[in-house]
Amino acid sequence: MRILHKENIEDIMIGSGFLGSGGGGSPAQGRMLVDYVMSISEQVMLASPEEIDPGAWVAVVGGMGSPAAALEKGIFNALTRAFEALERATGFNFSAVIPLELGSGNSIAPMSVAAQKGIPIVDGDGAGRAIPQLDMTTYAVYGVPISPFTLANESDVSVALYTDNPDQIERLARAITIEFGMVAGFATHAMQGELLREVAVPGTLSLSEKVGAALRRARQSGSDPIAAVNTLLGGWILIQGTIAQVSTETKAGFDFGSFIVRAETGQTVEVDFKNENMIAWEGGKPIVMVPDMICCLREDGQPVTNVDVQEGMKVAFIGMRAPAKLRSPQAARVFSPVLEKIGYTGPYVPIERLLGEAENN
Repeated sequence: MRILHKENIEDIMIGSGFLGSGGGGSPAQGRMLVDYVMSISEQVMLASPEEIDPGAWVAVVGGMGSPAAALEKGIFNALTRAFEALERATGFNFSAVIPLELGSGNSIAPMSVAAQKGIPIVDGDGAGRAIPQLDMTTYAVYGVPISPFTLANESDVSVALYTDNPDQIERLARAITIEFGMVAGFATHAMQGELLREVAVPGTLSLSEKVGAALRRARQSGSDPIAAVNTLLGGWILIQGTIAQVSTETKAGFDFGSFIVRAETGQTVEVDFKNENMIAWEGGKPIVMVPDMICCLREDGQPVTNVDVQEGMKVAFIGMRAPAKLRSPQAARVFSPVLEKIGYTGPYVPIERLLGEAENN
């Protein structure tokens, strides 16, 4: 077990903001949560999945709703109250928390519960990136019950949902979140340490910390942050250029849209998203698709979420392999309906094959 101090947590917030692939909460929300965690405790315990007792109970904790509403109203008490509601619903005393996904907001949100309760946060999550739907996590794919699913607001209301259908949970939870004023804390996927080790993507908070530290050091030294993070992660720089066009449409509680990025060389890449980046195209052909990752950095090394992207912004998009647990045929299939709505109807093709084929054409 390791102790995280403020600089470690800030690095995790920045690094997970990059790895979040366009989602998972904005850096502004993440900074607000870091300050809140530090107001509770000057340190947070980080435990590897192997350090959790096989019989100990662990809860997945996160935030749901509008990033703008979370910034305006806060999402502090809601997270702990959702956690406590899950304890009441299950009758279990939870020994640790773990994020649903990576992102500047949702990597840090469970730390506030960990700090409040004096328990560790597990070094891992359910995707190794951010995802738009609850059925896209490794917890859901590999069979951890999503029910009971608890939500709470900042004041005095909490609810527990009982159905093992993630789609139904998604619809109900979003409707309740709207009633809560567009921001809620949630807790779900109660599991014991033995199962946690099988289903969670391990080491993702430590990886986020390394990414955040590399970006911080690059900024401090005046070196190239894009090259630094790409070298660390073994990714592919898809394009460095300027956001030429942004189109966004909100449907059924999700942000759909696309970015067109142009480089000075004339290279053009289009990125389609559903909250998070789903697929990137060049010359009408896909070059990266989910579950693999399409991550964005500004030239100054700050991660960019999709709600922050603006026309004229100078950015780099970097493609990376998703964690192995998300690239299994069983896991990759859950992304197919989203890709079909965007216009890609073929099978999942790993990034290394797509880019290898692109280089050979």
